[in-house]
Amino acid sequence: MKHLGQDYPVYGLQARGLDDHGEQLPSTIAEMADDYVRQIRTVQPSGPYRLVGYSAGGVIAHAMATRLEALGEETDLLGVLDTYPNQKMPPIDEQDVLADLLRWVGYDRRYLGNGPLTHERVTEVLQRLGSAMATLEGRHIEAITRIYANNSDLFNTHLPDRFGGDILLVVATLDKIDISPTPATWGPYVGGRIETREVDRQHTDLMKPGPLAEIGRILAAKLEEMDGPGPDAHGAAQ
Repeated sequence: MKHLGQDYPVYGLQARGLDDHGEQLPSTIAEMADDYVRQIRTVQPSGPYRLVGYSAGGVIAHAMATRLEALGEETDLLGVLDTYPNQKMPPIDEQDVLADLLRWVGYDRRYLGNGPLTHERVTEVLQRLGSAMATLEGRHIEAITRIYANNSDLFNTHLPDRFGGDILLVVATLDKIDISPTPATWGPYVGGRIETREVDRQHTDLMKPGPLAEIGRILAAKLEEMDGPGPDAHGAAQ
């Protein structure tokens, strides 16, 4: 997110259970949102807050914004990256996680044949491509699979509350079809405006460097609109 400039530090939130297999996972999205709100308030005790979430993370960011609102705090930027409420997630297993690792680095799994993926073969590909994810061990894959499976259950039963502010929705246009959710899907859950920005990308590609740079520029432009140009605004827009 270097496109945001030095005036806007970015903090990431890690899912529970990634480092500790015995750690209890959240039982609801609301519980997850409460946990994350507590964490961000140790860094910034009061608002306004600025939250961004990709895919399922967008639903969590929306839940965090509603929680902060209930606590009397303001979220003046809620960015959701190709995220829509009330969408069902399919069951997840280790094969899905391994395939996702390959997809995130732009590798076509068909090059590895039609058989089941193995951690060893996927790690070999990641190492060859110089990916930081090549350091993931088997225990990490097991933990990610456990987290994915739990999240799938949580999202399939989550009923969003209504957030009174605006949202900024980034729409990946290349894989949308007639029955795909639209920005209006957010209508019952947003009290303010639903602003949209389109990127000619597929949903699964949004965290790759090129699409991420586009998203960074979209967020930088929105922040400049809200705050005015900062001292490093020119450099952030390059």
